[in-house]
Amino acid sequence: MKTLSPQRWLVVRVWLEPDMGLGVWRASVRRDDQYLYFACPRALITYLSTAVQLQDRTT
Repeated sequence: MKTLSPQRWLVVRVWLEPDMGLGVWRASVRRDDQYLYFACPRALITYLSTAVQLQDRTT
């Protein structure tokens, strides 16, 4: 039987920055008091996927 661990909150922000007439997607994740920044969607998705998988293993 799995025991419930304390919940973790991730706050994800995604925005578009202008760059020489083109838009560039940026993102940040706040986890507890730590901020992580991402310059491409693939890096953000990879981080979120890993974070969820690790959380699943501990519960």
